[in-house]
Amino acid sequence: MSTPPAPSEPTIAKDFTASVEYLDRFAKSFETSARRWELIVYPSLFSFIVLASYGFFLIYHLTSDVAILARNMTEMTRSVSHMTQQMQVVSHSVQNMQVNMETMAHDMRDVSQHMVVISNTTEEMSKKMNSLEPIQSSIQAMDKSTRTMSTSTEDMRYSVRGLNQGINHAITPMQTMSNFFPMVPMLW
Repeated sequence: MSTPPAPSEPTIAKDFTASVEYLDRFAKSFETSARRWELIVYPSLFSFIVLASYGFFLIYHLTSDVAILARNMTEMTRSVSHMTQQMQVVSHSVQNMQVNMETMAHDMRDVSQHMVVISNTTEEMSKKMNSLEPIQSSIQAMDKSTRTMSTSTEDMRYSVRGLNQGINHAITPMQTMSNFFPMVPMLW
């Protein structure tokens, strides 16, 4: 095998200069590319951080809202359960009220029938009261007669009193005479 000839010094320097030039171009191209990527990556990274923070904020509020919703649903479940019990009580009360209303309707029918009987009885009493008018006239006439008799009795009382006083006046002289004549029997 043959060995390749050793490169000469100017070729090495040329190659080195070309390599440095290539490396410099590569570095500039990399820098340009990196700047382009920086223009894309940094704003994207900032946007990602902002969106991730906003997403975290939304998720945090969503979980707190879901927790509040769960508590409210639990409370609503209790309320619905209590309302169901109360509705059963109301239903039972309505059934009792219906029975009471039926009883009341039956009683009202009885009252209505009794009112018809009372009405008939009142009409009969009214007719009988109309037939009592002559009796009432007779009672009024008896009342007038009783008053007249009372007045007459009063007059008789005054007359008897006057007569009694007259007799007392007449007896007094006879008693005096009897004191003078003790032998005369008293006839009076």
